[in-house]
Amino acid sequence: MFYSVKKDDTSRISCGELCFSSEGCLLFYWNNSSCYILNTDDSSGIQSVDITSVYVKGDLKDQCNLDGYMTILGGVLCIKEYTKRDDWFAANVTCNQDGGQLLVMKTNVFHLKLEALKTIPLAGDKYNIGGSDQITEGDWRWTDDSPVTTEEWLGRNPNNKNGVEHCLQLKSLKLNDINCVRSFPFLCEKQSI
Repeated sequence: MFYSVKKDDTSRISCGELCFSSEGCLLFYWNNSSCYILNTDDSSGIQSVDITSVYVKGDLKDQCNLDGYMTILGGVLCIKEYTKRDDWFAANVTCNQDGGQLLVMKTNVFHLKLEALKTIPLAGDKYNIGGSDQITEGDWRWTDDSPVTTEEWLGRNPNNKNGVEHCLQLKSLKLNDINCVRSFPFLCEKQSI
């Protein structure tokens, strides 16, 4: 996670007030009297911050109110685990019909979402998530058409094994390319960041 503003010698309350008065601030991190206004709009922040405690605006917490969705890290992530197995296409439809989307992990919040996922007891370690290179081979995109730019791939992936792996799977909290018609459990989210 990148920060756009850092202010030293501040209290947790004044850090929150700084966030609420800063245009575009959704999250802030406070540690040892230092306040970091976290930038979730792009990845051009000053430097990376190790997230151990994140504070989220109240209205984001209230958005995570769909049946079966879990609020994680105070509303940073609203997630629903489907343990039933479905192919990527059916999983995508189910998430959309449920008012959410397949999990999207854009570069600017990738590690924050990984940390959030580590805090919940998931039933398995392989899940369909919302990315593919179905339109152009090797051009991985999230379902909102933003690019998949992380280097957090499992092993030597993406490898497009047998020329048929065009959908994203989260496997052991790393990205893996899979055949879109293979059935796996899946993760839906209600987008908050």
